[in-house]
Amino acid sequence: MMKNLWLLLVCSFAFTLNAQNKRLPEDKAILVNISYGIKLPAIDLNERYGATFDVGLGLEYLPDSSRLIVGVEGFYIFGSNVKNDPIANLRVPTLVIGTDSRLALVSLRQRGIYAGGHIGWLFPLRDDTPRSGIRVTAGAGYLQHKIRIQDNSKTAIQTNGNYIYLYDHMTKGFAFNQFIGYQHLANNKMINFFAGFEFNEAVVKNIRTYNMDIGGKDENTYLDLRIGFKLGWTLPLYLNASEREIYY
Repeated sequence: MMKNLWLLLVCSFAFTLNAQNKRLPEDKAILVNISYGIKLPAIDLNERYGATFDVGLGLEYLPDSSRLIVGVEGFYIFGSNVKNDPIANLRVPTLVIGTDSRLALVSLRQRGIYAGGHIGWLFPLRDDTPRSGIRVTAGAGYLQHKIRIQDNSKTAIQTNGNYIYLYDHMTKGFAFNQFIGYQHLANNKMINFFAGFEFNEAVVKNIRTYNMDIGGKDENTYLDLRIGFKLGWTLPLYLNASEREIYY
C-alpha cells in the first residue's frame, strides 16, 4: 500500500510540473488529494488505544468564482498502541503457546477506516491568489476500527481463523469530521498542498456477538474522539468554462 501511495505522489508531482500557464485559478476545478496525518485519542477511545496515523485519498469539486468546497474522502487508520489486551488469558506470561508447543510472539495493532463526504469554504488571504487561504470543512461518514492480532508464525491457533472474531473488538458507527488549516493552490506554479488540524468524533458500538475477554457481548456505546495534524498534496484539474478543456 505504501509503495502505491508513493508512486501516486510521484505521478502527481510530474503532472504538476507540466502545468500550463494558461490555466485560470478561478475556473472550475477538481482536486485529487493525498494526505497523511497523526492523531491522538480522547474520551472513550483513549482508554483503548494510543496515537494513530492516517493515510487518505480524497476528491473535491470547486465551482468557478466561488469559495465553496464539496468533496468525498477516505482514510486508512493504523497504530501500534493497544491498551487493553484481549488475549491476556492466553499469554504465558507474555507469549502464547502455539500448536507446535513453542511460544508464539503475538502482537496487537489498531486498524480502521473512515469514509464520508464534506462541505466547506475557502477564505483567501490575498486577491492575487484566490484559491489559497484558510480552509474550513465539516463532514460526516462511517468509521470502523478493530484490534489486529498479528501472529507471524501462524502457530497460535487460538488467534487465527474464525477464532480471531472472538478477540478483535470490531467497532463501527456514525462519525463526524472537521478540518481547519491552510490551502495553497499556486497560480502557474507547481506547489499545491494543504495543512492543518483535523478532528474526528464518532458514536460507535462493538458489533461482535461474543468477546472472549469479557465473556459476552459488549452492549456499551462509545464516544470516540481523535485530534491531530494533517498534511496533504493536491493535484488540481482545472476546467476552463469557455474552452471546455481540462488543464493539468
